[in-house]
Amino acid sequence: MKNTPREIEQGMINNNIKLQNAIEEIPDLVNKKAEAERDYEIALAQETLQLKSEGKPTTLIRELAKGNKFVADLKFKANLATELLKIQYVKLKSFEVAINSYQSMHALRRIEYQKAHIVD
Repeated sequence: MKNTPREIEQGMINNNIKLQNAIEEIPDLVNKKAEAERDYEIALAQETLQLKSEGKPTTLIRELAKGNKFVADLKFKANLATELLKIQYVKLKSFEVAINSYQSMHALRRIEYQKAHIVD
């Protein structure tokens, strides 16, 4: 790539499309995160109540409930959903940085082309 103004403009357009797509994915990721956290909290509460009704020692109930395979799997899903949302925000930032870089390159190339009287 020669980084002509047209190529740079195309790069900006491509990254703007990626940015918009990434933004549109956020509501779904936020919803999945919230649902996963809700499901975990409900399962943890239910397991805690079950262990209390079984007469388990109060000091151990929370840890025993967290150690239940079903509860632990839901916690894993909640953690995963949280991390996927964080990754999405990092992707947004990377597209923004790429667009800013293209804007800087575009401005420099335009000046260079104007000084050299090159028509793109």
